[in-house]
Amino acid sequence: MGTVAKAIPQPVIPKVAPREDLNPFRIAQIQFDMAAEFLKIDTGLRQILRTPKRVMEVSIPIKLDNGQVKV
Repeated sequence: MGTVAKAIPQPVIPKVAPREDLNPFRIAQIQFDMAAEFLKIDTGLRQILRTPKRVMEVSIPIKLDNGQVKV
């Protein structure tokens, strides 16, 4: 009796984006869209889940090795 091998789906690796496209929120949206497509989530529900209800923006001062402080 032979062994049946199942194909394991491989993750889709997006092409490397230019530096200006490395926005963490945009990356999260792309990952969500890929997961929603894989799970076959309804378009209306996707829009609801994709849009944040709140946003928290923070600024943290960082002291560099040269003594300069950047926010």
